[in-house]
Amino acid sequence: METLEQRIKRLELATERILTHPVTDSFSALIEPNRRVFKDFRIVYATDNLRSEFGGVSLDSIENECPAVSKYFGAPGLLFYDDELYETTKRDGFAKFPLDYSVSFDTQVAEAFRVYEEGKKVADWEWFVKLVQLVKVGDGQFNFDYTFYIVEDLVHTYDESNLRPFNTIRALKRLDHLDEQAFADDPRNPKFNGDRASAGRQAAEAIYSFQESKEIQQSLVRRKGLKLVLMRAMLLRWEAKRNHHENLLKLVAYSVDCLGRFGKMELYFAWKLLKHGDKHRFFGSLLQPSDVAMEKINGMSWDLFSLRHQETMASNSQHGMFYIPFIATFDRRFKELFAACPIRCMLVDDRYKRTNVIFFDELEFFADLNLALDEATKSRLSNTDAKIARLSSSLRGTDLDEHLGELENECKKFLSVVRANTYETSRGNRQ
Repeated sequence: METLEQRIKRLELATERILTHPVTDSFSALIEPNRRVFKDFRIVYATDNLRSEFGGVSLDSIENECPAVSKYFGAPGLLFYDDELYETTKRDGFAKFPLDYSVSFDTQVAEAFRVYEEGKKVADWEWFVKLVQLVKVGDGQFNFDYTFYIVEDLVHTYDESNLRPFNTIRALKRLDHLDEQAFADDPRNPKFNGDRASAGRQAAEAIYSFQESKEIQQSLVRRKGLKLVLMRAMLLRWEAKRNHHENLLKLVAYSVDCLGRFGKMELYFAWKLLKHGDKHRFFGSLLQPSDVAMEKINGMSWDLFSLRHQETMASNSQHGMFYIPFIATFDRRFKELFAACPIRCMLVDDRYKRTNVIFFDELEFFADLNLALDEATKSRLSNTDAKIARLSSSLRGTDLDEHLGELENECKKFLSVVRANTYETSRGNRQ
């Protein structure tokens, strides 16, 4: 029986094999020599080339048909692996495999359904109609999921005077019972095969369930951790824009000290800001020291966390099911996130409910890490017992709140110095 330590090492080895596999080489060239490494794992692999492979699906047309939807993966084609699927395909030349197409709603989309259910005018009407057609009309291939919206808006559900989250979730519950024929005949006049009172009871139950869920509470804590690392990266970039290797070393130590772990996805996003922030509009508002950056970083941390949320959803998906996520948003800036952080692969270990998301440029990220980290930090990260202890530990929200408060004060002090220097320079120029 494989121990947890052995399993973790094999998952890391599987990740390394995917990272170092040239994107131009075939999927079978990745799988065939690594069957022992990938045993019991499931893989969803993004590619630009499906013609030379078997068992794949193309996502090419979905974003064109429904502009509100962004694919989670960074290529139009997907290929799949698990042990049984691969053996069946080798033997028979093809295999049927269950796919779970799921569209997650962000806050703007979720609230558009509330506006629609109330009979009011939806701002992004054309995108909205096409989204409803995708998830409710036709062959029903796509599921829709609003758990990310509930997580994002959960803090507001504790305010009993704020009925907006309840009304939004109630509208989403009613969407389950949309009269599809009536929608096809007259989409501006919504009709439902279910009453508001029943949907309201379901909404109240959903809110209570999320408020009481330890898993959801831990998810909120992880989002705080992401915000913390991103904010630290923002401040480091303000202080020393060009030295991303030195900043990366500081950031890894900060992650281990404050999060109690090497937060790979959090550090990847931070690295992207440190090294490539100028190339991607998504990070644009964080590049220069400003009050706007301080205001934007909370929302941006939620945008980035949406990718982390899909990782969690994949871990909780039905065993043997390949989870294919999409995210629906009317926010054009949010859509730029997927171009900035393209996802190459999702590696799932069903036994321990772990999912490792691998980005197309992650090899560059690790190469920079290798250059940035000193021997003491590398030794600290490679200690197996310490690594397992970090993976088994839980983040504490109160600790992160304290770290966030300290970091926000540091950012404000830096902005005060910048404003003071700008004032003195301006005053000197006038004299």
